[in-house]
Amino acid sequence: MSKRIPTLAAVAVWLLSATSPASAASFGGLADAAASALGGATETPSVSSGLVSALTSQLGVTPTQATVGAGAMLGQAMNAMAPEDWSQVAGAIPGADALISAAPSPAVMGLASSAAGLLGGNSAMAALAPAFESVGLDAAMVSQFAPVILSFVQAQAGPQTSALLSAVLPAGS
Repeated sequence: MSKRIPTLAAVAVWLLSATSPASAASFGGLADAAASALGGATETPSVSSGLVSALTSQLGVTPTQATVGAGAMLGQAMNAMAPEDWSQVAGAIPGADALISAAPSPAVMGLASSAAGLLGGNSAMAALAPAFESVGLDAAMVSQFAPVILSFVQAQAGPQTSALLSAVLPAGS
């Protein structure tokens, strides 16, 4: 539970910045303050995964960025898929559950998606933006993560499994 507090603070800062850059600046240290009050760590736990390696090598992101970004995307996909389809996809991604656990909770991303809907925009992309921004990635990186994830799944489990995932991943802005 303690890792969720800094994530909530990051979402609050992101929501404020969407409406008022001055407000966001005044709360810029909120996530750090929350993490400090909880004893420290805002770092994502290390997740060993071939998918993380593929993302880091192909996109030049850090392992933490790859873990959080992939976890957010997979969590969103899991929530959008039938359980039997998700089981097939998850079977192709070693450590899928750990990746999802390392990302902001679906409830937090849903809050961001609702806020984005009020502001206009692609809600699937907007729901992922806080997770990506929490690790220093621009929300536009969502569209760069998707092809790498799909390619990885296709190499592991074939085109049918990749197609299941492709149907629910955000295609871009």
